[in-house]
Amino acid sequence: MALELFRHNEEAYKAVVSMLAERNKAAVVHPTGTGKSFIGFKLCYDNSDKIICWLSPSRYIYQTQLENLKEASGGYEPHNVKFYTYAKLMLLSDENFSEIKPDYIILDEFHRCGAEYWGMGVQKLLEMYPDTPLLGLSATAIRYLDNQRDMTDELFDGNIASEMTLGDAIVRGILDSPKYILSIFSYQNDLDEYEKRVKNARYKSMRDKAEEYLEALRRALDKAEKLDDIFDKHMENRAGKYIVFCANREHMDDMIDKADEWFHKVDKRPHIYEAYSNDPETSKAFHEFKDDNSDHLKLLYCIDMLNEGVHVDDVSGVILLRPTISPIIYKQQIGRALSAGKSQRPVIFDIVNNIENLYSIDSIKEEMKVAVRYYRSHDSEGMVVNDNFELIDKVEDCKKLFDKLEESLSASWDIMYEKAKDYYEKNGDLEIPATYFTEDGYSLGLWINTQRGLYRGTHNGKPLTQMQIDALNAIGMRWQSIGELSWERYYEAAKKYYEENGNLLAPYSYVNENGINIGQWLVTQRMAKKNGIRKWGFSEERSARLDEIGMVWDVPDYLWEENYEAAVRYHRENGDLDVPAKYVDSEGICLGVWLDSMRKSRRTGSRSLTAEQISRLDKLGMSWDDRNNRKWNDMFRELTEYYKYNNNFNIPVSYKTKNGACLDTWVERQRILYRDGKLSDARIEKLKSINFVFDATSSRWEEKYLLLKKYYDEHGNTDISDDLTVSSASIKTWISRQKKYAKEGRLSEEQIEKLKAIGLLSDISYHEHIWNERYSLAKQYYEEYGNISVPQNAVYHEFQLGIWIYKQRVQKREGVLSQDRIELLDKLGIEWNNLSEIENASLYERGFQHLEKFISEKGIYKIRAITVCDDGYRLGNWISNCRVRYRRGELAKKYVERFRKLRFPLDAKDEWEYRYEELKAYFEKNDTKRLPEKYTAYDGTDLSLWFARQKRAYKKGELTKEQMKKFDDIGYPFKAEKSGIYKANMTKWLANYEIVKEYLELHKGEKLDPKAEYKGVKIIDWIRQQRNFIQNGVFSDERVEMFNELDPKTVLDNLISHWDIMYEEAVRYFNEHGVVASVKKGIIVDGSELCNWVNGEQKIVNGKDSTSRTPEQIEKLKKIGIERQVNDRFEKQWLTRYEELRSFIAENGRMPLTRKIKGPENSIAVWLNSQKKKYKNGQMSDKHIEMLEVLKVDLDPEKICR
Repeated sequence: MALELFRHNEEAYKAVVSMLAERNKAAVVHPTGTGKSFIGFKLCYDNSDKIICWLSPSRYIYQTQLENLKEASGGYEPHNVKFYTYAKLMLLSDENFSEIKPDYIILDEFHRCGAEYWGMGVQKLLEMYPDTPLLGLSATAIRYLDNQRDMTDELFDGNIASEMTLGDAIVRGILDSPKYILSIFSYQNDLDEYEKRVKNARYKSMRDKAEEYLEALRRALDKAEKLDDIFDKHMENRAGKYIVFCANREHMDDMIDKADEWFHKVDKRPHIYEAYSNDPETSKAFHEFKDDNSDHLKLLYCIDMLNEGVHVDDVSGVILLRPTISPIIYKQQIGRALSAGKSQRPVIFDIVNNIENLYSIDSIKEEMKVAVRYYRSHDSEGMVVNDNFELIDKVEDCKKLFDKLEESLSASWDIMYEKAKDYYEKNGDLEIPATYFTEDGYSLGLWINTQRGLYRGTHNGKPLTQMQIDALNAIGMRWQSIGELSWERYYEAAKKYYEENGNLLAPYSYVNENGINIGQWLVTQRMAKKNGIRKWGFSEERSARLDEIGMVWDVPDYLWEENYEAAVRYHRENGDLDVPAKYVDSEGICLGVWLDSMRKSRRTGSRSLTAEQISRLDKLGMSWDDRNNRKWNDMFRELTEYYKYNNNFNIPVSYKTKNGACLDTWVERQRILYRDGKLSDARIEKLKSINFVFDATSSRWEEKYLLLKKYYDEHGNTDISDDLTVSSASIKTWISRQKKYAKEGRLSEEQIEKLKAIGLLSDISYHEHIWNERYSLAKQYYEEYGNISVPQNAVYHEFQLGIWIYKQRVQKREGVLSQDRIELLDKLGIEWNNLSEIENASLYERGFQHLEKFISEKGIYKIRAITVCDDGYRLGNWISNCRVRYRRGELAKKYVERFRKLRFPLDAKDEWEYRYEELKAYFEKNDTKRLPEKYTAYDGTDLSLWFARQKRAYKKGELTKEQMKKFDDIGYPFKAEKSGIYKANMTKWLANYEIVKEYLELHKGEKLDPKAEYKGVKIIDWIRQQRNFIQNGVFSDERVEMFNELDPKTVLDNLISHWDIMYEEAVRYFNEHGVVASVKKGIIVDGSELCNWVNGEQKIVNGKDSTSRTPEQIEKLKKIGIERQVNDRFEKQWLTRYEELRSFIAENGRMPLTRKIKGPENSIAVWLNSQKKKYKNGQMSDKHIEMLEVLKVDLDPEKICR
């Protein structure tokens, strides 16, 4: 049977086969719903004698694709596929990888290979089979939320056999043109948030304009068509199947609750299904939805399980109830309704949950425009089936009002800069948390991060001008990212470690004295290098710097050789490798631990030991048994030796082995384990081989017991004199030993009962016997390892020792553990607090020590979320974590009290209370209702400013009832008489105000000199100072109104420009030193450095900065030698490749072709194909188009160079 493909897939398949033959790699990027998986199956079909390794995000996706294949092809199913999920692949061993042996590799949804761990598995497969042809299938090559990584570049060297956008597929009729309805279902939170922002707006004019737009927006939303009417009008198939995409489980539950409200006009009893498992195969509801052919409306609510690969037949449409999502997911969800070959027109309901998320569809419309423009410009009008689709926009007017409202509330760069400057003056830095808002509601933390992103080019937007950069530098701006600073801090710590230790082999858990986890960081760097320099910001430069300080990149091999040398030295000195577990040699190598780990690795296969390594250890006489087995076998050999010479197992208590061990104790232990069924079959067989007597009652014990019982029967007690002996052993000594054994749990229940019967152990209960037996195991563990600090899941000699020790702690805490047992456990050094409590207490204590020291040295007000102490301790992180636990009610009371004692606020309420208490104390101490200006609070902040804001908040009703009552208690409204100082300041202010007003009237309509001075007042400086006072809330409303009458914004906008001042200074400098001279550093003009200004203007002229210059300014700059230069790095690269192309054509008389063997011609051809692609997408400049046309290059991307 033949496997037929749709025409677009047939064309793509031919391109794949050709590209795989020539370059060994090919990627297909087609949107969801176009049937791109059939391209992969066609490859399987045409190569039925070859092994295809098919990788996919989930088995269910692959199985669904197989079902679709069987249905479309009449039953064909590929039997030459070895299928793996990406998750399964990363868990395969080297042996498993070597068994795959593929002839082709297919990466389905290959953009998912960019995930950190999935990518590691794929990379390992590709490294093992580098010459195997590789095919990739995906709806997108870009990982939008992962630094825009292009996976076709990373996996396929840019070799794309066929690429199609969602818009392109709709234009060509491959996917149906949808009916798209746009609306909104939840906007009250938006309105509430905007109402707060409007209320907090500082300027009355801004506030009035925003209130006007807000009210209009509210009315427009209220009048908008409701969702029940929208669904009723546009769900043409009222018994159709609709997929409803939700954000998460909680969101899904909320949306299902609204089903009756939204869909009752379509169907009063819709069939509702829920699918939220990671694997749809496990969801019964999912299958029921697929099979439901009833006359009712069918709604499948799901989260993201249907985004990729999974196909549902006969879907009438999708309903997007979503927050902001990546373009990948958005297009995948739309694609569920647009499958190729559908017989009905799909409908898409884009019902967003807030105003800001409107118009994701614009990206699809733009893709369609590009495709239509391309086909029509290339005489391919026949390819255009759909040049548009029906968009029903229910909230267009709301969006326009929203934009106007947002614009009216958005602060200008200058306003935000003044906020940053104010913060810097108060705090001495700009280390501002991203979530920080000013008192008047400006998001200063986010703004600062945005400026850093604009400076580094990692944030989309208008680049900073040189003047803005200089202004931010003047207030201590840090341009480096936190990640860059962190790497440098760890590098310096690693360098110090190398200087002190001579290597960089720090243990994984090693933390230096400053709290820096060097060991973990070094492991991260090794992983980054192994997995490619793109990961985690790792670079060749960083690799070289680590090489300089002795970085060992392959630690396992290095450490193995180092430990092996230690083993050779030990063998040379001792003749064997019977090394004690805790043995450490003179070089500090824990040889005993290492040898045990080698034995465990070989036994469990948990670590790869090569045959060569095993052979080298065998030559040193390595015993591969674990320590317990070796110890048991040693004792068994001692017992065999004893039996050989004595022909019995009646071992005296005083008998010691060559190593000083008590053979008698060991023998009794074997009998107890045998009795309790805990002795392994192999050990039982060994003991039987020397005729060992397992039942102690049939040996010496029974003989001595009978003699003691006879004495008891005759005398009524067991008080035996020293002269009665049996087999030269004192019965009295034997009695003492039985009491000891009973306490240690070494006697059987039968023996205990026999001794109780003659009054010997009447004080020992059965439960005490069990406790003693378990204590004996704990003691044995202590003697072996030196402590009993074991985790709760610890098992020792098949006994759950960790749980038993945990129960002892619980019983002591509850007061039910006897004192004698407490004393016995104390002898073993038990920690009565559990390990996590001890660790937590230690962490909190360390945090408080750093906090107390920081406050004493620098004050509370200097603490930020990113504060790091001098020793490297991240105090800010610790405080943030404590605050989170406090909000959740998880912070222990004792720690809350400790914060209270330090008067450190855990939340805004705490901060308010502390400042109120300080205000109240000041009033009572000084018998006043006023605070001096700039009065500093205990935490270093301006208490007088806080007091002024609280008074305004009281008037506006923004304080809680409790807070208002507290102000009432200390004398609100504080109408104390104005002081003489206040009156004098006001008089001076009014005088200056009149001078400024007079000056502005004299120079109305003129450009003002920023340094203008009139009657002793520096006009512009005075205006800027008053503006700062107003923004800080210092002035009364009356004074604010007077100041606004001066129209300060217009005044400041009409100053002689900074550019003109800098230009005149540049002219003066070049006239003096010559136009070709370099401007020296250190020349400051109008607050900016002249050399920086000149360099900045050169960038603007070269087009590297989006700042515009007027034609007049451009002409002026030419006069001092600043004009456009071709020194852009990317332009230089383009021109270099262009010259290579021109030279090739001149030498060979033809265009370059791609070759399977890489070389200069192949490289030029790949570049030329990329230019054709840019031309198709409208991304090529007119200049470049003209230059390529001069070489007679056909820019039609369909005619690629092959």
